[in-house]
Amino acid sequence: MIRHGRLLLCLAVVATMGLAGSPLAAQGMKAYHQWTAPFEYNGPARTITEGDTDPKTIRVGVLASLSGSGASYGSAMQEGADLARDEINARGGVLGRPLELVYRDDRNDMGENGHQTVRLLFDDKVWAIIGSVHSGCTHVAARITLKAETPQLTTVSTDPTVQMIGSPWMFRCLVDDRAQGRAIADLVFTKNGYKRVGLFQQKNRYGKMGGKTIAQIAVDRQNPLIFKNFFNPGQTDFAEQIALLRQHTPDAIIIWGLDLEAAGLVKAIRAAGSQVPIFGADGMVSPEFLRRAGPAAEGTVVTYPFDDTRNDPVTQRFIATFEKRYGKRPDSFAAHAYDAVYLMARAIERGGLNKARIRDALAATREFPGVTGPISFNEFNDDPRGVIFARVENGEFRPLKD
Repeated sequence: MIRHGRLLLCLAVVATMGLAGSPLAAQGMKAYHQWTAPFEYNGPARTITEGDTDPKTIRVGVLASLSGSGASYGSAMQEGADLARDEINARGGVLGRPLELVYRDDRNDMGENGHQTVRLLFDDKVWAIIGSVHSGCTHVAARITLKAETPQLTTVSTDPTVQMIGSPWMFRCLVDDRAQGRAIADLVFTKNGYKRVGLFQQKNRYGKMGGKTIAQIAVDRQNPLIFKNFFNPGQTDFAEQIALLRQHTPDAIIIWGLDLEAAGLVKAIRAAGSQVPIFGADGMVSPEFLRRAGPAAEGTVVTYPFDDTRNDPVTQRFIATFEKRYGKRPDSFAAHAYDAVYLMARAIERGGLNKARIRDALAATREFPGVTGPISFNEFNDDPRGVIFARVENGEFRPLKD
């Protein structure tokens, strides 16, 4: 019976992916309004009692890249999530029961992600899912949680199309690539006045979607990029990129890629003698980027989803507790995972053991006092807050002040 259910679920997911050919149209039509009124999901799940109504623990699944190319992000997520779980349980748990986080490693692979998402839902019987890291993986999980009518919250995936599939069950608690792209364009083209700007983008979904976003924004502002170039996951030789840089001599460059490869590219650029200003997105905001790029990272400006200098007692308490436990400062990925666990725990506390009502409670979130700042969800279940920047100074990310 379980196998039959899984087969039907997989067939439904495939059908959904085939029908999702016009995500921009869905976004333009504000598709979420067909699911919410404005915060309640009125489908059959509201009246269905699913699973154990008196469980020993409250299970929430966490999809993360705990191995593979996204492991640095996944391990940071786990550190932040575990800290939040332990704090919540020390205060009595959720609905009077311990909160249990069930981790599944998708290895930054879309196929594996689908397999692990199904395991969380059918084997582990979780009430909600947090994750994943890779936007492609999050897309796969979102189509499965849509069919399984289970709330999902991503803390890392910034691909705008994640929220364009029209799922009422999918949430995101950080700004997407559109918001980051607009902010980078304002900083690069408007504030700094650079005209001849080139783009290096990683050949994965993150780099492709982010690069596409910033390239379109540049065209819309009558300032098209002078070149666009892909670098590969795992690439270590950047001779092609350096040759392109020397050929075009841009005023500035934008890098849209993940920490390891972006660090290698930045290091190669500085080793070639170029002092071109470098701007990047949140995939570079990682201790591993700083470690691998070393002194070459100095002066690099990136979008900065977690301002650890916020003079806010919630943020500063989190940082102090995290440092005491792990012996290091938290990064954006740890901080957002920490917030996500608290958001999900509160939604379960308010909605009870019913997935639709948990979803409703999550959708109604307004000005939640997160360690990353106040969190609200708009009509697309997205996080509409603003974008800030940081510059690498003396081997650390230092927030830029207006």
